[in-house]
Amino acid sequence: MREFAELKPTHFIIWPYDNGGCDCANCRPWGTNGYLRMARLLADQHRKIIPEAKTILSTWLFSAEEQQGFEKMFSAQTSGLADYLMSSAGSVRGGPGGLPLLAFPEITMLGWAPWGGYGAAPLPDRFQAEWRAKSDVLSGGYPYSEGLYDDISKALYAQFYWDSNCPAADIIKEYSAFEYSPDVVDDVARAIGIFERNHKRQEIDECAEEAFRLIQKTESKLTPQARRAWRWRLLVLRAFIDRELFRTVPRPEFKQPGAKGRFTAIIPEGGGPLAAAFEELRAIYHAEKIDLENADEVWLLPPQVRTGK
Repeated sequence: MREFAELKPTHFIIWPYDNGGCDCANCRPWGTNGYLRMARLLADQHRKIIPEAKTILSTWLFSAEEQQGFEKMFSAQTSGLADYLMSSAGSVRGGPGGLPLLAFPEITMLGWAPWGGYGAAPLPDRFQAEWRAKSDVLSGGYPYSEGLYDDISKALYAQFYWDSNCPAADIIKEYSAFEYSPDVVDDVARAIGIFERNHKRQEIDECAEEAFRLIQKTESKLTPQARRAWRWRLLVLRAFIDRELFRTVPRPEFKQPGAKGRFTAIIPEGGGPLAAAFEELRAIYHAEKIDLENADEVWLLPPQVRTGK
């Protein structure tokens, strides 16, 4: 904290998971016992060294039991511990103790393995519904990301926080006009809608052909600079990968690795075009130098392709 004091941070976030979770008898149940005692120690330290920083206390990944216990005891037993509370978007309710409530929207790890392994991953309808259900009790939030593939989702939530009444459809069009071209916003919006429909890797349907056609159609309207930009390439690769996965019969099998190694896409025949697309994604993510056989962050690497049954 002393190392960072001269930077004058404005907020200090205390987090329960993944970096905590002691299950000894003295700390159990963690969310309403050990975690809160540790949080008090941390908050006291930062207020001595960085007194101007506000304290945010997170309840991310609390179980239902932890959340209920936390809400019952918070105002009575933890007075003065925090200036804000933070919760994952799906479990947001009114802030216990009358504190302002911040969201921690999940935009980076939803339903894909590996994350980002297939290009752009926009979910505008899901995030619109999520936001409308909770925006009246929120005072802001902290979108968390692990890569480039959720760039559209970052823009969606940033705009929700800026203007809570802004429709997701308008944000998509504004993003597309700025990053690609004003001439392609309608076709790109239609393609993104199809991407969301085909988000689950084993449930891609024939509309993947239409998304690919729309992206190919719009590319001719872009400047050379826009066509080379990574934001556009993520859309192109997503459209291509989805089409190839739809056309592959039987459907490719994705195997999750153990502690080491990458996710593997087992393609019945061929697989060269898919392998090339995955490798381009790896380059876009600046992961060319990672030891592919012993990578720890396998969740962030596109799959490797293997032909077989």
